[in-house]
Amino acid sequence: MTRIWDDHGRPCGKLCAAMIRGMIDFLVSWKEPDYGITDELKVLRVRISGAQIDRLLAPARKALELRGVSTTRAAGASLRSQAPVQTLFDRKGNYLFR
Repeated sequence: MTRIWDDHGRPCGKLCAAMIRGMIDFLVSWKEPDYGITDELKVLRVRISGAQIDRLLAPARKALELRGVSTTRAAGASLRSQAPVQTLFDRKGNYLFR
């Protein structure tokens, strides 16, 4: 099921069910790639619902999610010591830096 879903653009379960119903004879007769659809599987795939397809494909979708992508991070101590920061004024009007 995941190969059919992946090869045909990763549609949602509802669209995938309609696509399989319309293309099942073509998918069975297709030699390359061979999806391994027997007559028994053909009957099951025609009767499958969109919700069942979504449940079957949930692990495959989860594997495709991006993990650990972050664009911000805390500045290091070395960078903080290099950048002057205005903290307060002294009595003469001069800036005092840390």
